[in-house]
Amino acid sequence: MLPSLKPRQHVLSIATKKIKKDDLVVVKDSSNYKLIKRVAWIDDDKIKLISDNKNYPSSKTEKIFASKDLVGKVILKF
Repeated sequence: MLPSLKPRQHVLSIATKKIKKDDLVVVKDSSNYKLIKRVAWIDDDKIKLISDNKNYPSSKTEKIFASKDLVGKVILKF
């Protein structure tokens, strides 16, 4: 997620469904793998994600996530 997150950087997230466009969020995929991406758009219970690092495309950004896949919102980077 460069340039937003750097290697070995930690994040703190809160469990919430109150997100908006451009928020950094934690979602889980179909394998229960958790990932951090930026919200591109929200439509009802569907969430489209994008990656901040345009040099490394992610197959996860091609998928539409359901709101039930949302783990939380990143509130602090350290």
